[in-house]
Amino acid sequence: MFRRASALALTSLLFGSSAVAAAAAMAPASPARVVIVDLTAQATSPYLYVSLPASTTVKPPAPGPSESVLKWIEGARLDEIRATLPTLAGKSDLRWISARGDVVRILVIYDASKYQQPEIKVEEETRKSRLESDFQTLIDLIKLIRAGGFVGEDLQSVKMDYTLAQRRSNVTINVTAAAAGDGEPASAKLILVAGPAEHMFLSVDLPLTSIDELKYDQSTGTLEPKDDPAHFLIGFDYMIGDLLSENAPKWWHGFTLKLLLEGSAHPWESGGFAVGYRVRTVKKFGFELDAFSPFAGIVRTKNDVVRSDGSVDVDGDADYAWTAGISFNLDRALGWISGKVGKKKDDDKPSGGD
Repeated sequence: MFRRASALALTSLLFGSSAVAAAAAMAPASPARVVIVDLTAQATSPYLYVSLPASTTVKPPAPGPSESVLKWIEGARLDEIRATLPTLAGKSDLRWISARGDVVRILVIYDASKYQQPEIKVEEETRKSRLESDFQTLIDLIKLIRAGGFVGEDLQSVKMDYTLAQRRSNVTINVTAAAAGDGEPASAKLILVAGPAEHMFLSVDLPLTSIDELKYDQSTGTLEPKDDPAHFLIGFDYMIGDLLSENAPKWWHGFTLKLLLEGSAHPWESGGFAVGYRVRTVKKFGFELDAFSPFAGIVRTKNDVVRSDGSVDVDGDADYAWTAGISFNLDRALGWISGKVGKKKDDDKPSGGD
């Protein structure tokens, strides 16, 4: 930092302030994120990785002050870094709240007695925001509704800095290392979800009158409706925290504000407001439950009135009622509706006869 400041001061003295601005613009940006891949890890998976903000504080195993992970990996021994990775795994998150031009530093630790120097490849693919994807799903849904470690190793490392070219993207990091002898090659792959924080999304909200209306799918670790629901609401949601982050920094980041509308061809007949909360994945004592989002709120429903002459007054009185239930990703409703449409088409087919 002192060398860079001295160089800028000398540039200013010789060439003026405009040259200083140009020199500062040409200086490489400091990494905003650090990804560490340990190709020697053999405990629970072929490799171990962590993805952390560069400012994440690390407490080294040896006595000494805490420091940022970016500074720590520059001065720590490789065996110290490897020993600390399991304690950092709880802070790791593949979600990277970023901006175009941000830099990720990738550090790969490998055993040179087993592998040749790894090759790091980074691919960046532009992605849509969650809200954009949800609106496309909503369009599809409307169409359906209208239709109906060991001793003796030689630890080495290789690192690479990659600068984001897109505002919002999926960043795929591939690491491959050929065997130094006759052993098997090593490889690692992880995908960072990069881009600005995202708060808005759409959901399908299923009101429940009893917990018996749900079932637990042990194969996927998720809560599911026992039967395809005949009635549901569409939620326009705002989450306080970033909705794509795996680990919310604060517990209250999981709260969601909801505007609810009827999931039908006449969405304005029923609507309301609700508060939801995203419960993160639970893994305890061999039991696993994927993230789910309960909600509670109030819903207004219009009542059609049949007049004495048989006509229908669609502007009748309205009822207000408290409701509670579970929120699902919007694409779940596609399966519910398409199943009903398919069944209706089968029921409408003329029966065969002799």
